[in-house]
Amino acid sequence: MRLFALALLTVALAACGTDTDTSSTDATSAAAESSSSEASAIVGFWNEAGRKSSLDAELRTSDGTLNWTFREDGTAMQYQQFEELGPDPLTEDLSWTLDGSTINLTNTATGDDRHTFEIVEQADSTMTLHNEARSEYMVLTRGES
Repeated sequence: MRLFALALLTVALAACGTDTDTSSTDATSAAAESSSSEASAIVGFWNEAGRKSSLDAELRTSDGTLNWTFREDGTAMQYQQFEELGPDPLTEDLSWTLDGSTINLTNTATGDDRHTFEIVEQADSTMTLHNEARSEYMVLTRGES
């Protein structure tokens, strides 16, 4: 009888152990999928359409070219050509990460943090970034490289 009770107790404990709480794992997976989805929305070629002093201010365009290419592998390239910088375009190889709505860009040659932007608006073909260091908003449009 004692052996039967021990066997019954073992089966009961084993049954309790199989009811694993997966809510934490599910939440982590959902957060990773959401972050991956947000990151993939950024991947591609973006042209600067202009800058604003506030979200509802008029868009100021520049007489130069600034664009970004964000790649799936976490690398990026910034291209700029402005008359005041001289006749030759400047390019910078970067790495990028997305932390919530913040894009962090790092210069791959020096390892220095280069830019931090908060995504304040995003649609399929436009993205508005806030550069707190410069107190301005940059409006980007999706383009082809």
